[in-house]
Amino acid sequence: MFEHFVSKPQTRTLLGELTQNGKRVWWEERPPSEEDLRAHLEGRKLLGLVPDKAIGLDFDRTPPEGLRPLLDALSALGTPAYSGPGNTRGSRVWIFLEEPQEDLEALAKGLARVARLLLGPEHAVEAYPNGTRGLFLPLYGFLNGQPRPLYEAWSGQRVGLPFQPRHADPEGLRRLVKAVPFLEVALQKRPSGPRHDAGMVVLNLAHRAGVLEEAKALIGTEPVYRAWGLEDSRTLEAWQEELARLAEAAASPEYDHKRGLPFLKEVGLDPAPLASLLGEVREREEWPEPLPLDTLEAPLPPWKRGLLPEALEEALAEGPHPLREVLPRLGLDHPRALLPPHQAHHGPRHPEADLHLRADGDEVHVLL
Repeated sequence: MFEHFVSKPQTRTLLGELTQNGKRVWWEERPPSEEDLRAHLEGRKLLGLVPDKAIGLDFDRTPPEGLRPLLDALSALGTPAYSGPGNTRGSRVWIFLEEPQEDLEALAKGLARVARLLLGPEHAVEAYPNGTRGLFLPLYGFLNGQPRPLYEAWSGQRVGLPFQPRHADPEGLRRLVKAVPFLEVALQKRPSGPRHDAGMVVLNLAHRAGVLEEAKALIGTEPVYRAWGLEDSRTLEAWQEELARLAEAAASPEYDHKRGLPFLKEVGLDPAPLASLLGEVREREEWPEPLPLDTLEAPLPPWKRGLLPEALEEALAEGPHPLREVLPRLGLDHPRALLPPHQAHHGPRHPEADLHLRADGDEVHVLL
């Protein structure tokens, strides 16, 4: 029995028993014994350990029948899960793996995130393994005379002893956890455009991220079905069949009209949760304002001398001057140059350079 949950011998044993005030829990610094396991399976005591080959989700406030959206999504992906009532309240979900996984704790947290999204924030969930915290094993039958059965999520059949679990594919679990942002996007609101097209866009992007089947299963759940108001036009089963056709089109290289993030925004869904999968796409209006030239570290190159009359270059080298001070140094008739635009005209020419003044609108230009 222990080998379904752990790969190494246990040096500590988590024990528990029901009392009039609830449940008493304690650790003993010794390996679990056959007597501990027998008392657990007979429903006289509780036996727990720290799993490294199994994932346990503990729902304190959710009865077994409230787990249906989560179990349906797992079954749609072919992920074998087991569920049943908790030891004293709520419910439990178990997923078993053939070998220990280095990222098992991260996978457990990811599945808990899936559960919170599908069931709602009011359904608190704890994920195991969780550090050195222990978790009580399934009871497979009774506790203090009260029924505590375990069921196959995909068939609804009750599990008997001896227990031989079906193992989940760890890569499939990783893809499921990776697909969670698509569920976050889908649950935001009802799309403002055609829901058929919105579903197609989500699947297009999921295919690009390598989680098409996982996203299809997640947005085919009842919570998304209701969030998108689909009950006004189709049944849940019809929506799932529609998603299967859309997923086939999304995966086909012959289908070349694949919309992406811009259309997702058009229908009112925020694609921000997908940034870590697809990269952040910033709109033009979100680009930062250019820095002022005077804040740049590199100075502007010096003005190439010899392009302007010598007197004008000297004036510019000394710094900015009012036009009334510069023009006399060039031998120009500055009162005439500052005439209003309707009176100004080409003239007078500088004797040593091809330079003249021209009035244009409300400005006076020095032209070479």
